Amino acid sequence: MKLTESKMHRDKEHLPFLDGIRGIAILSVFLFHSLGTSFGFDKLPWAGLFRDFDTSGSFLALYPLTYGHAGVAVFFVVSGFCIHLSHQRSRDKGWACFFNRRFFRIYPPYLVATCVFFFIWPWGSPDPEGFSPLAQLGSHLFAVHNLHESGFFGINPSFWSVAVEIQLYAIYPLLVLLTIRLGWRKSLILAGFLEIFIRSASSAYGVFYETPLPRIITSSPFAYWFSWSLGAYLADCYLTGKRSRLLSGSFCNRRGRFFSTPAIQADGPLYVSFVFLADRHRH
Repeated sequence: MKLTESKMHRDKEHLPFLDGIRGIAILSVFLFHSLGTSFGFDKLPWAGLFRDFDTSGSFLALYPLTYGHAGVAVFFVVSGFCIHLSHQRSRDKGWACFFNRRFFRIYPPYLVATCVFFFIWPWGSPDPEGFSPLAQLGSHLFAVHNLHESGFFGINPSFWSVAVEIQLYAIYPLLVLLTIRLGWRKSLILAGFLEIFIRSASSAYGVFYETPLPRIITSSPFAYWFSWSLGAYLADCYLTGKRSRLLSGSFCNRRGRFFSTPAIQADGPLYVSFVFLADRHRH
């Protein structure tokens, strides 16, 4: 009987449609990085306000893959959805319990992976003009390496997203507080304004000063807060059975019809366009 109840609980917790979204995101990021391995670059250079298309025909044929980095934003949306869903379903909604669950879910495997890549399989040697090996390790152990250029691609180039994820967990209580005080709509507007402001400022700064803004601004969790908060909002819609005002249609009903055509056709392009605002300042 207990085994049956446990299985029913797991089935309730598992949402198969998320596997498909994760798969698409993984494939898009993988194909994006494969361009760099194959051609030596994964983005067309900027020529003023537009991309310079003066390159090989083979690369131009694969040009749509250059937007595969948008899969990272999709991961943050899925993360926000899963974390908010898990927290709201939890019997103990105290923040001590929340951070305890999150810590033991993400940090032990991250710690093992960091030690493996640093001590056993050093993917890349630390920048001698940047962090020392000890500082590099310390910044990763405290998950703040994404906030400095020397640590961003340090021990493992993909670990920056883990640090951002952990920092998004840390400011999740702030999001919940905002939704209680302001509601979801105003909270998302605030998060969206903050993220767009960071990206726009980064682009403008790069154009006028020909140098990027510090990582502590462009790679902070607030630079991805809207994507993550959007996922949390959709989870709230899923739990309450309410239709999303952002995604008209049956995207957020409780029976799992998350891909109804009206929702995707009406609002999908708007979010995709927002994601692509990150394109210029990231590359």
